[in-house]
Amino acid sequence: MQYGPTLAVGGAYIVAASPHAPLLLVVLTSVTILCLARVIVFFARRYAGSGGIFTYISESASPVISLMAAATLFIGYAATLSTAVNGASLFLSGIFYNLGIPQAVEVGPQLILVSALAAGMFAVAGRGIQVSAMLARTLGLACVPVILFVMAAYLMKVGVDIPALIDPSGFQLSAGIAGLVLGVAVFIGFDGVASLANRTSDPLRNMPRIIMWVAAVGIPVLAVTVIVQAPVASSPAFAEGESPLSIMARDAGVAWLGLPADLLLLASMFAAGVAAQSFAGNVFAAMGRIGLLPTSMSRTNRHGIATRSMALAGLLSLFVVACASAAGGGIPAAAGQFIYAAAAHAWGIAYMLVCAVAIWVAARERPHRRSVIFCGVCAFLMFGSLELNGLRTGYDDPLDVVQGVCVGAAAVAMIVFLVISRSRRSAIDLTSLDTLE
Repeated sequence: MQYGPTLAVGGAYIVAASPHAPLLLVVLTSVTILCLARVIVFFARRYAGSGGIFTYISESASPVISLMAAATLFIGYAATLSTAVNGASLFLSGIFYNLGIPQAVEVGPQLILVSALAAGMFAVAGRGIQVSAMLARTLGLACVPVILFVMAAYLMKVGVDIPALIDPSGFQLSAGIAGLVLGVAVFIGFDGVASLANRTSDPLRNMPRIIMWVAAVGIPVLAVTVIVQAPVASSPAFAEGESPLSIMARDAGVAWLGLPADLLLLASMFAAGVAAQSFAGNVFAAMGRIGLLPTSMSRTNRHGIATRSMALAGLLSLFVVACASAAGGGIPAAAGQFIYAAAAHAWGIAYMLVCAVAIWVAARERPHRRSVIFCGVCAFLMFGSLELNGLRTGYDDPLDVVQGVCVGAAAVAMIVFLVISRSRRSAIDLTSLDTLE
């Protein structure tokens, strides 16, 4: 997760989807993520040398379950890249809005913008993931002081109504689950720090601390952005395409900061998109090597870059963003809700599988790992409620339709994996996907 962009837009997205008692949703999100973090720590200690969802599942579950996880994460990586493209589009559209060009948030111009951004990310990704990841981290942190200054000024000017943020009157379950989905989306991929912790001098000791620390720090970040941005979610300018940070800067009397803040966040999201493009391309290339995708996906150019797999990731993400932009009427914020929901649902299925495997493994150990079983059950039920809400509502909510599309896409991906793997008749080692940098 990137703390800067989360601070800049996360709260507005959540409150727009679920305006009643959004802080209670932050509490539920926190419980879910902390329980999931406990499960990740359980596996990270067992596989300190590799660390990753593919390893956790494939080493302890059947090949079918492992392929199911690979299929959902295939969709998840494409959706994660889509969030970066959409985020960059949101801030770029905000820049155009501030320059007096509101037409940028119409469907046609949005398709041009997201296509240009996706093409730019693909072009820059040829530099390699190390450079991309470094830029993403640097820019993601560099924008935090600016965001905090604008939020503090806005808070002093507008104030905050905590009782209204926890008042359950008017609360609707469907809207609450939609807000919870977007809250969970903020933490997507946080478990990846396990692979970074492996490089420390004492992985077995440091991994639990780092994983829990990343999850714990994200919770107050999410709470702060919900508290401060609650009024922004109902602003007509937000619905018209202006970025939340720009709205806060204007209302706080520091409108001059709106444009440079959007520029900085645009650079941050673009760099994050380049990193996501590189990593997704590397994962898809590895899937080509081990027999899940065609062998051609693993081919590299003379610089050692898997351009074909990167192109596949870029095209899939562009398709997702284009569909979301059309469904959202060209408004990046509306499209963003669909895209973040897609990422949360795709990764949510994988997290459910991790929790189920953890419960099975912990229950068979002696003595039983009761804390792991308890946290696994809690996280499994929470993610399960998100995945099954569409069955309860009859898919009458657009965000529930996103969940159904994700499940269908993952099913198609799994069928493709099965056909290709059987035609190649080779052993599939999913653990190799966790060794990617």
